[in-house]
Amino acid sequence: MTAITAITPRTTRIFGIPAGDFGLFASTLIAVALGFIAFFAVTFLSIFGLMIYNGAGHHRVTLDTSYKLIGLPAGVLVLVVSYALLLGIWLRRRLTGR
Repeated sequence: MTAITAITPRTTRIFGIPAGDFGLFASTLIAVALGFIAFFAVTFLSIFGLMIYNGAGHHRVTLDTSYKLIGLPAGVLVLVVSYALLLGIWLRRRLTGR
């Protein structure tokens, strides 16, 4: 009796998650979703940080600072980095013919 093993192509993994089979639309959608998640998470944390800063030091920093100066740059940074990474994986797969 012989054992037949299926040869599976190696896929790119990011933190153990296979990410090599995403198309262009899926990569764009994932990058935008990661940007939104980062924006809202960092904004949430920065609002609490500013509340503590204002309460402890009797400062008058408005909460729109957390959106404009903290949350938006973090969200855009995560969007750009994740899109560049996923687009690079997609282009490498397309150029190698897999």
